[in-house]
Amino acid sequence: MRSEIARIPNLGPKSESWLNASGIFTRKDLDTIGSVEAFILVESHGYNPSLNLLWEIADALLDMP
Repeated sequence: MRSEIARIPNLGPKSESWLNASGIFTRKDLDTIGSVEAFILVESHGYNPSLNLLWEIADALLDMP
């Protein structure tokens, strides 16, 4: 079963997987932590995201395509 993250525009399956593995499962989780901290959290869990992930999260939180 996919998490709520899967329904957020801009975030694909890989982003969802990395965010879930980092403890982020919902839009509220992302709103609470913010895009920069979410990106840093993904990195701290051993993933190597590009800056595209940071922009995808930021755009998703602003409801921008």
